[in-house]
Amino acid sequence: MILILDQEKNVVRSVSVESPQGMVFYNDTHTEKVVDFDSTFEFDVPIDDSDDSKYFQAGNYVLLQDLDDDSILFKMTEPQDVRDDSSSTPYKHIFAENVFIYDLNNVIVRDRTFTDTTIEPVLNYILAGSGWAVDDVENVGLVDGVEFSGYTTAQEALHQVCEAFDCEVKFYVKTYQGRIVDYRCKVAAEFGENEGVRIENGTGIKGITRKQVITDVKTALIPLGATQDDGNPLTISSVNNGLDYVFDDDANDLYNPSGNGYLMTVATNEKITNANALKDWGKAELKKINSPKYQYEVDVLMLEQVYGFEAHRIRKGSHVRVVDHEMNPPVTVDARVIELNISYSDMAKSTCVIGDFIEVNSATPAIINQLRQNQQVATDAKKTAVIAGGDAAEASQKADAASQDATDAKQKADNAKQSADQAQETANQANNAANQANTAAQNALTSANGKNKNYYGIMVPVDPQEGDRWFKSVNGEEVQTFIYSSESWTPIKLSP
Repeated sequence: MILILDQEKNVVRSVSVESPQGMVFYNDTHTEKVVDFDSTFEFDVPIDDSDDSKYFQAGNYVLLQDLDDDSILFKMTEPQDVRDDSSSTPYKHIFAENVFIYDLNNVIVRDRTFTDTTIEPVLNYILAGSGWAVDDVENVGLVDGVEFSGYTTAQEALHQVCEAFDCEVKFYVKTYQGRIVDYRCKVAAEFGENEGVRIENGTGIKGITRKQVITDVKTALIPLGATQDDGNPLTISSVNNGLDYVFDDDANDLYNPSGNGYLMTVATNEKITNANALKDWGKAELKKINSPKYQYEVDVLMLEQVYGFEAHRIRKGSHVRVVDHEMNPPVTVDARVIELNISYSDMAKSTCVIGDFIEVNSATPAIINQLRQNQQVATDAKKTAVIAGGDAAEASQKADAASQDATDAKQKADNAKQSADQAQETANQANNAANQANTAAQNALTSANGKNKNYYGIMVPVDPQEGDRWFKSVNGEEVQTFIYSSESWTPIKLSP
């Protein structure tokens, strides 16, 4: 539910997702970004013959509770009356931005300099006159100085402060008996969760794109240091055989085979006053840019509201691991959620954007990969055998045996340093047994006239047919089996 407030911030209307007699909202997106602290909310409401539409006008407010139960206040800035192919009747599209953005853009910060300061007195200064106050401040250290000049807006000053202290902020309001009583700002080095959430193909990844970028590759770098007495920057010529640059011939052969010279760039570090230190720094900087980088775009499904995935908690700023073994080569990267897009009317439409990728070495010994494949074959054979019914009992038993063999082989592989040869042989035997079991199970399914589909996973299957089976699983384990009968899913008990 969201609340609509008039320009005096009195509650005048409540709007819910489902209301047989009242007004509903839909097509909503609450966007929160790490960069620039952008915070917006947009949604649609139907236009009817009542007077309700008068509440959705520029200058009014929207109050909602986010996923952390903080109350966020938005100001309607761009209401639109729309009629298009998406709806048979006209509707209003409301765009609103977090009210702190509006407020701080209308406050001017006078020139002032802070030295050797923490963030709290600086924030108190730029928020003065805005109506907002600092509430919860994490220790983000001291800085040598922060200077405001040129009569900047409080919003611009806020960005300057957060960059200086390398921190993030969140603005929210406090309410009492339906009225807003306080406007608060909290500070943290980073917002978001860091609880080891894995986003994998089949569990959280809706789509993934990996792009290799070679345009930024450099094979030589000119490092420049502090400004000298003659007004020129420090170079490394005196300690680098007269050359003012460092280079990587191997990288140049790979990425500039037909070019002349090197792919050159310049980097400056005003803090370095020693030529040898500058040379070492230049080499380290060149290593960061002497090979192609991957860029990733990942469309993530928010699963926190799905039963069994409550721990799949993702917030703006959360650190996650993205794993997709179906890509070649496989994707294993650590990343941070830099944008969160929440739909309160349909959580299935909620997504997030991740960035700040760090590639993780996911190399796995070949024998372990084979054992995993063997066990997967055995598991698939067992599923097929169970579906076939009584005629597949023998195949199911073979699949169980094959699965046990594969499990035993994997256990032996854990001690591969002592018995690698024995584990390899056992793995091969398990693979053969699993394949035989899978074949027998498929034959049994055919003899049982199996013409229906089988579904696996936590999500309710789409467009099922009479007699289809659904194996509802949690974390990859089958926990309950259903059959689609009389237009509904009915639990059934299958023999193990």
